[in-house]
Amino acid sequence: GLLPGYGYQVLEETDRYVIACHDHGGVTKALKTGVASGTRECMDQHLRAPVTDLETFRDYQSRLNPDTPARYPRYLASRAREWNARDCSLQLLTNGAFGFYSHARTMMDTEGLSIAFHEQPSLVHALMDHLEYFITALLERVLASGVEVDVFNFFEDIAYKTAPLLSPATFREFIF
Repeated sequence: GLLPGYGYQVLEETDRYVIACHDHGGVTKALKTGVASGTRECMDQHLRAPVTDLETFRDYQSRLNPDTPARYPRYLASRAREWNARDCSLQLLTNGAFGFYSHARTMMDTEGLSIAFHEQPSLVHALMDHLEYFITALLERVLASGVEVDVFNFFEDIAYKTAPLLSPATFREFIF
């Protein structure tokens, strides 16, 4: 995630909805009705994405720094020895933790990213290049500590129930 994050702040609240800025920097409007066990039956309305242009991307990019010490457990090498003595599988990255499209969509929202593929391709390329650098540097550091990983989880939420959210050509140009 982002270090530091943007923080969570309620910007407006009524008896029907909450407008809030989230730790990832996006602003959403969420209905209060239909909440069961902390989950709503509908998606939030995205009002503002944290990344809209190169300037906002540079701020976001600074929060995705693989050299930030807080990203890694203290005493990583000794923890690696403990983890390697385990009697169960060790998974690197939890489900939903990372995916190029998925992370870009968090940065720009679905609509913003869909438009940017066509109207701001250089921004999307810069964003994807940084995501590649970020995840590669994280993984190299963890694996260099001696951690023996059994499972690597990579996540891409790029389709709905009837079709993908981007074309194969767009996927090949920007992600693969």
